[in-house]
Amino acid sequence: MGRGLGKFKQRARNGILVQVFKRYIDADGGTWSTKIAWNALTGLIPIFLIAMTVIGVIVRNKNAEVQFVNHLSGLISDRAQRVQLVRFLRDQTASLALLTFAGLLWRGASLFSAMDNGFAHVYRIKSRDFLPQKMMAMGMMMLFTVLLLPLLATSGLLGLLTRLDLGPAGIATPLIVALQFLIGALDAAIMLTVIYKVVPNVKLRFSQVIRGGIFAGVLLEASTLLFPAYISHQHSATFNNVFVLIIVLLGYFYLVGITCMLGACMNVVHAERVAKSRLSTVA
Repeated sequence: MGRGLGKFKQRARNGILVQVFKRYIDADGGTWSTKIAWNALTGLIPIFLIAMTVIGVIVRNKNAEVQFVNHLSGLISDRAQRVQLVRFLRDQTASLALLTFAGLLWRGASLFSAMDNGFAHVYRIKSRDFLPQKMMAMGMMMLFTVLLLPLLATSGLLGLLTRLDLGPAGIATPLIVALQFLIGALDAAIMLTVIYKVVPNVKLRFSQVIRGGIFAGVLLEASTLLFPAYISHQHSATFNNVFVLIIVLLGYFYLVGITCMLGACMNVVHAERVAKSRLSTVA
């Protein structure tokens, strides 16, 4: 009995998830998760400005405007408010473009600079120098914006499908929920795999980062679905609701930071296990 329990404990200590969390702690993951979370929160300002600018250009087409108004039904129930928002984006495209450029200069893609520094602790390497880091971060900022749009769109997919009578009114069917989760998780996995390939200051193959991308992508989509789920259950804008919403928002971005660091840790731990397995095979 004692020997069996000892083997179980040994296997648990050698389990990949245990090793991932150990690596997270060794890399001071809590500190870097907080820095990534803060930069993700403030970095969303230029990202959303870019998205709004693109939407403003697209909805100049009348059919696109109608479709986008309908798509927002999952987030804004009042059609008049949706129309007003879309027309504001259409009419203020130039102003939004200027604000976007200023936002990019202001934040300077600090999110990816923070990731570079955090991943350097995970891989135990030196992060990029200032100028190369900022160049990498600016490029990733643009790519991240493109990849982020489908991820955010999945948060409104459920409401749209139920309003199209593809499921019982007001009730989320398992099929719709599964579809929403799979689409979002796939996009998040692609987005994070690209981040893990490009951001760390070390040459990596996609095969070396895909596991961390999938692992973190599933966690990120699960977190992303929780936020609109909370919003949909708020029916009044009392002080208490607004205060709780702020707490939930801060908590969500902290989960984003933890998820990014855990995915990088997963990649490192898997690479170390593969290397150890090869050495034992040779021996």
